[in-house]
Amino acid sequence: MCEPWYQMNTITKEYIQNDMKNTFILYHQRPSFLKITEILKIIDKNIDNEYKKYNGFGSLRGYATFTRNTLMLNINKDIEQKKRQLSIQKIKSSSILTIWINNILYRPPDNNGKYAGLRYSNVKKSFEDKAQKNITIE
Repeated sequence: MCEPWYQMNTITKEYIQNDMKNTFILYHQRPSFLKITEILKIIDKNIDNEYKKYNGFGSLRGYATFTRNTLMLNINKDIEQKKRQLSIQKIKSSSILTIWINNILYRPPDNNGKYAGLRYSNVKKSFEDKAQKNITIE
């Protein structure tokens, strides 16, 4: 008896690229700061890594049963890492965050000694301790 075509025919890289692009670009929500070109790079990198592991993709049945799930998990993981990396960059470059840090966290007290920032006393104590150590060393 002859095996079905989906067990015998090998799957192409183009087929997998189209499948992953449809899955991750058309059907997933993405934040506005994550560009489609970044997602495409992640997809291509993971497809190449999967190909190098087995020197091919096998049959359609093998792809659907084993490879597709692994590929999707790896792509999801890389997309989440990229989103985190871009989010941290966005936060670091935020002027609102810089103002908050300088005004709320490290603000010195007013003339009456009130309204010091949340971290002001810790920073002051640390500075004075280090200054005292430097004086005693000399």
